[in-house]
Amino acid sequence: MPDAPVILARSALLLLLAGAAAVFDWRARRIPNWLCLAAALSGLILNGWSGAQGLCIAVLLSAPFYLLRWRGAGDVKLLGAGGALAGFNGAIFLFAFSAVFSGIYAVVLMLRRSKAKALPFAIPFLLATLLLVLHSWAT
Repeated sequence: MPDAPVILARSALLLLLAGAAAVFDWRARRIPNWLCLAAALSGLILNGWSGAQGLCIAVLLSAPFYLLRWRGAGDVKLLGAGGALAGFNGAIFLFAFSAVFSGIYAVVLMLRRSKAKALPFAIPFLLATLLLVLHSWAT
């Protein structure tokens, strides 16, 4: 179990990544490569092997959605960077809860019969990140 300074650094970097990505994705429907690369490298330095596992599982889980054109490449890179910062279990958590929040939004759109565009993926990712950070500090 990592000590409090490592958890604090990881949480701060995850929130910074998710917040910045949400702003970029909301405004321009684009997540910059430099943001994902900086976060992924930080995660690998901070977490070592656990960061590498998190990056790999996040990319492996999200790549099929890119291949089906349900998600963009920036979304895959964002999840990979988040996985590097969160580690293996955190990456699965981020993937699962991002999907849950995306699904909830889709159901709301269907029930309202709205023709609104799809929500930028970084918004559900931000919500999942907030949940992960709260969970990591609660345990």
